[in-house]
Formats: sequence, structure tokens, C-alpha cells
Amino acid sequence: MAAGLSAIVLFSSLGGTSYAWGSPFILGLIAASIVLLTLFPLIEARAAEPILPLALFRNRTFVVTSAVGFIIGFALFGVVTFLPLYLQVVKGHSPTVSGLLITPMMAGLLVTSILSGNLISRFGHYRPFPIAGTAIMSIGLFLLSTIGVSTPTLRTAAFMVVLGLGLGMVMQVLVLAVQNSVDYQYLGVATSGSTLFRQIGGSIGVSAFGAIFSSNLASELATRVPHSVHIPTGANPAVVRHLPAAVRAPYIAAVAAALQPVFFAAACVAVAGFLISWLLRELPLRQTAKADGVGESFASPRGDSSEYELERILSSLLQREQRQQVYEGLVERSGLAVTPPEGWLLNRIAERAPTSAPALATELHVPRERLRGPIEDLTRHAYVTAGADGTLELTDSGLAARERLIAAGREELCRLLDGWRPEEDEALRPVLRKLAVALVVDMPGDWGSAQAGTTSGVAATSASHG
Repeated sequence: MAAGLSAIVLFSSLGGTSYAWGSPFILGLIAASIVLLTLFPLIEARAAEPILPLALFRNRTFVVTSAVGFIIGFALFGVVTFLPLYLQVVKGHSPTVSGLLITPMMAGLLVTSILSGNLISRFGHYRPFPIAGTAIMSIGLFLLSTIGVSTPTLRTAAFMVVLGLGLGMVMQVLVLAVQNSVDYQYLGVATSGSTLFRQIGGSIGVSAFGAIFSSNLASELATRVPHSVHIPTGANPAVVRHLPAAVRAPYIAAVAAALQPVFFAAACVAVAGFLISWLLRELPLRQTAKADGVGESFASPRGDSSEYELERILSSLLQREQRQQVYEGLVERSGLAVTPPEGWLLNRIAERAPTSAPALATELHVPRERLRGPIEDLTRHAYVTAGADGTLELTDSGLAARERLIAAGREELCRLLDGWRPEEDEALRPVLRKLAVALVVDMPGDWGSAQAGTTSGVAATSASHG
């Protein structure tokens, strides 16, 4: 796959510029990319542990979101590459200023990514957002294809805002849709695969748009600059600064004219994404889909396993839930006649046994007098035994009670993971138990001061049990 994609990037970058399209080298790269990318699924189909399971491609949502993600990456990264070139060469801004001038696009992306996430969580429908986002993105790219030498920078910034508004409605939702549609065992690879196709699109987009720009720049320079004037064909601010005054204006005009087809081609690609986005099906939104935040909008790659994805999702969900209600319901579900603080302390003793009240008070950062009542109650229930020297240990009944709390925690996880049943997969049962133990360990109840001794989420807590 890596070799095939590299061949695509090379022939799209070098074809028509460094080498003629009909040259043996370019034709060889094209042939190599076709052969290698054809071999990749054939080999993956026979692999015991494939990098990209082909079963994912039987999932319509994964296929559609991957195709839209490829197009988004193709258009986005290609455009982001050439916007600074326009701002520096055509408008004469410094690299720092040109970077700051791209901020409006990121501001638009931030606004709609947050807004779309909140609306999806509230109404439970995600399909309209990629459709509307790709449409707005196409409009923004078309507007950018009209910028030239005389276009005010403020107008260009407004066009970038439109582009960002469209992007923010698409990138986050694509990951959400994938995670909402795949089985638990494919959660990690589906999330990473979605990012993979977006980055593949970005790599090819930069190369393809670079070829369009280079070809158009050579044609524009040939018509605007006399043949007797020798100037570099590469467009960069250093070239502009050293050009004679009589040549500088036509050179800048040539660069601006060569950039317009790049943005127009990106707009056409975005329209294709708009058409494909209509194929996305609306599935009932799982509660787990609410766990992803604005970070997904920025296309940061992740190589996380399904286990890590599950821990991250549960940690996010529990932060959104009323934790006190979760713990009360968990203890009630276990059928034990204990309070949430007693259940919490039962697990703390189990982790540290043999231990003592002074040691627990020190390790948990809890005043000793606050421990006295729960310890007495656990001793009265015969869950904990206290030795003559004050040593605390769990009795057989205490160990059984702890297992009931863990089982209740497992049920709570399955409630949060509606639509997934990881407990049915034998290989994943240890992961589910680890998370269930973490859930019941982090049970401060009404002990506000005990919070300092606990972790803030399931993922952080479960790391200590790994």
C-alpha cells in the first residue's frame, strides 16, 4: 500500500513538469501504482491479522465516509498548500502574516464543528451535516477560484471563512458516523482507517494540484513575459523580490491566474464529495457516539486499538453523566446493602489488603474520622475483618460483594455501550473486567474531599490495573 501510494504521489507530482506524461518513467510509476494497489487487497484477504480488514468495506457507512474523507483531504490539503502562496507572492505578505491570515478558515471550522456536535447530541441526526458541509465547502472553494491580484485581503478572508464553515460540518461527523456503524472489534481500525483515507487524499491532492499549478504557471508566463527574459518557473517570494520592476507585475499576475484553476478544480472535487455524501445512511445514534469532541475536526491521526478507543469513549461518557446517579444506580443494581462510599472503600481495601485505617487515610488523602463509619459498617456486614493490630482484610463475603460490584459495573458499561456487546467476545472480556473494576473503584459518592485520591476518568483509572 505504501509503495503504491508513493508511486501515485510521484507520478502526479513529476508528470507534466519534470517528466513528460508519456515518458517511460511516468508510465512505469502509473503501472506500478495500479499493480501494487491491486495486490494490496488480495494479500490482506489472506492475512491472519490484516492491517485494514476487508470486512470493513462491506459496511456502507465506512465506504461512503472513506470516500468523502478522501475527497475532503484531497481538496483541503491542496488548498491549504496554495493559499499561503497566494498571500505571499500575489499579495506580498510575509510568511508569518500569511499564516495568520488563514486563521479565519480555522475559526469557521471551529464554530461549525462545535455547533454540529451539539446539535447531533441533542437531536440524534448526523446525516444532514456532511451534505450541507460539502455544499458549503464547494461554494467556498468556488469563491476562492475568483481571487486575483486586485482582490482585497478581507474578501479573501471571508471566502476562507465560508470554506471553514463547510469543513467543520464534515470532518468531525465522518468519524462519528463510522464509530456509530461498526462492530466493537473494528472500532479502532475503522477510526484509523477513516483518517488514513483522508490523509491519502491530502497527499494525492497536493501533488495533483501542484501539477495543475505548475502547468498553468508555465503557460501564463509564456504569454505574459517576453521569451528573452529568463526567470525561474518556481513561484516563491524570493523570486518576486529579485525580479526587475517591469517583469514583477506580469509575473505576479501569472501566478494569480495559475492559482485560479487550482481552486476551481478543488471546488469540482468538493462537488463530487457533495454527491457522494447523499449516499450516507442515517443510523440510530449510539450513546457512545457522543463521546467524541472537537478534536476530531482537526484530522489528527490516531493509531488507537479498539480497547483504547473503548476506554476513551467511556471516560468521556462518564464525564457527561451525573456521576453520583451512576454510582447510586450501580450499587442498587448490585443488590448490596451498602452505600456508594462503602462500596468505594470496599474496593480500596481490596486493592491494598492487608492495610489499616491510618494507611488508607494517608494514601487516599481522607481524614481518618471519615473512614471510621464506613469501616465499621463494612465490618458489621462481615465484608471486612479487622485484626487485633488494626489490619483490614476482605472476608470471603467481602470478596463476593466486590465481585457483585464489578458485575454491576460491567452492566453499567454495557448500558453506556448500547449496540455493542464486548462481553460476548472472549478475547475482550479481560478488557471489560478491567474497565468495570475501574468504574467501581472511582466511587467517591458524597465524599468531596476523597476526590483528590481518585482518578478523574475510567481510562486514567484503568491504567493502574493494566
